[in-house]
Amino acid sequence: VEVFKTCPHLSLITLDHIEFTKKSHRMPAVILLPSLSSLRLIGMDTRLTREILTHLQTRSDLTLKVSASVEWDEDLTTLLPPDSLPLYHLNSFTNTTKLLYSSRPWGECALQYISEDPSARGDASIAITGIDPNVILSQMAHFCPMPFLRHLHFLNLHSHNYDAFRNALQSLPQVTTLRLMSCDSEICEVLHGYYDVCRTLEELSLKDCKLDDGVICAIVEYRTRYG
Repeated sequence: VEVFKTCPHLSLITLDHIEFTKKSHRMPAVILLPSLSSLRLIGMDTRLTREILTHLQTRSDLTLKVSASVEWDEDLTTLLPPDSLPLYHLNSFTNTTKLLYSSRPWGECALQYISEDPSARGDASIAITGIDPNVILSQMAHFCPMPFLRHLHFLNLHSHNYDAFRNALQSLPQVTTLRLMSCDSEICEVLHGYYDVCRTLEELSLKDCKLDDGVICAIVEYRTRYG
């Protein structure tokens, strides 16, 4: 905290698996870093990570990377304060055009919020280990307003993610591009049979997905009839 106070011109901060041996001073009401362009908080105590993000005020095009471990029954709010106005003034959240979701075999789920607007670029990635993937899928559409979101990418979705995935798509009707990679056939089947899923879809990409016979034909037929 003292570093933040005395070095207001910092442009890059990386805190990687830092463990504080004694309780630090109380977090200031505002951490003002107007020159900060990149902030990486890796493997930090979740309470401290949340505190920093709650009080941070910096430039809107900040590149943010957060990686941490939480308990299975916790959610995104464990790390990210849901009502932190400074945090959600970042371009990567307020001007999100692309959202990427991935899950890994070792239990990590990741979200990447990207703003591709030339006048408001930004990139924020959150990787969480130990969390229920369906919690992430359920929260990602509601965690912050994304009125400009048009592109969704998903990596490694399986049959047990079906309901959460469908609900996420139903909550993001403005999406025009959907890309699925290494997903089960049941996940792809969400794209036919639900009138309120991706009504404005213009581009669909499937890569390395395990598909049952007839799934592609069913999707094309349904989208042609009701799209």
